[in-house]
Amino acid sequence: MKAEGIEKVNFFVKADNTAGLAFWLNLGGTRRDDLLAVSLLLSDDPNA
Repeated sequence: MKAEGIEKVNFFVKADNTAGLAFWLNLGGTRRDDLLAVSLLLSDDPNA
């Protein structure tokens, strides 16, 4: 991604996904506790 000029990438990790969080932190990611995700469900499908 650096070679393509991409300067920043954001990933979403579910709060209970400790393995996923550990993976991204191990690659040099920084945990962001200053942000929250907000979803607006527009269907009856909880998996949408």
